[in-house]
Amino acid sequence: MPRFKVTGVGIETGRKRTRTYSAFNEARAREMALADGTEPKEIELVPPEPPTERQLEFARNVGITVPVGATVDEVSDLLSIYQDRDKPATHRHRSFADYYEVETSKCIGKKKLFRLIFNKLNQPGNEEQLATWFAFRVYREITNASDSATAQHPNDPRIVSIGRQLAKDEKVLKSIRRYDGDDLIWFGEWTAPDDVVYSGGSNRTAAYKAASSAIRAEFGIPVKERTPKKRATGKPEPAGCFGFLTIGTILPICLFYSWKQIWTFFA
Repeated sequence: MPRFKVTGVGIETGRKRTRTYSAFNEARAREMALADGTEPKEIELVPPEPPTERQLEFARNVGITVPVGATVDEVSDLLSIYQDRDKPATHRHRSFADYYEVETSKCIGKKKLFRLIFNKLNQPGNEEQLATWFAFRVYREITNASDSATAQHPNDPRIVSIGRQLAKDEKVLKSIRRYDGDDLIWFGEWTAPDDVVYSGGSNRTAAYKAASSAIRAEFGIPVKERTPKKRATGKPEPAGCFGFLTIGTILPICLFYSWKQIWTFFA
């Protein structure tokens, strides 16, 4: 988070004083100074710290290229992406963090960003914002993260209205709080071409059911019948050269899409 050096005078003493505050922006630093009894006269941004040698050594060892001029926070996020098997958050995702005044670096990973947003909203007094963020994520799942979907941001009036309704139900709120932040990237299960089943946030909770029902009613989205998933019990042995050629042709494709599936998270 940015640090600001505030130079001013004590409100009660009238003496000159200098304080440094970690704040989301300059306006918030000014508020913190006033709350601390300082009348701000000058506010300046403290230059960010450079990465540590330990960070740089770790990055070199695992093959991470550190951009010139990267800060200690940016390199920390690059290392987190590697360790979490994450992928970089997009500008769109970072705009959600800005909306909720959650400080992030331009190198933050998607999982970490979602965790930070959830942790910020999962605090007393933020119940409506938490429920609205949850409703927006459910809406994105229901609409398959379509760029043509009506609501593209959690500040959409109808999403906000749904969040306000959900926040009034204590059972629903408790259910939302049981999720982890990165559970809200996607919900339910999906099967990769290699038959491995991946799981997102549960779509069987009281919170999901309430949000889904309210969203479908508000946006006029019909309920789709779910096709039962078929689990293979075994695979027939390939027959002769044709079987060998079929496997030899399909296997590279499956490996490609399997790898792609692992690293793909919906918006």
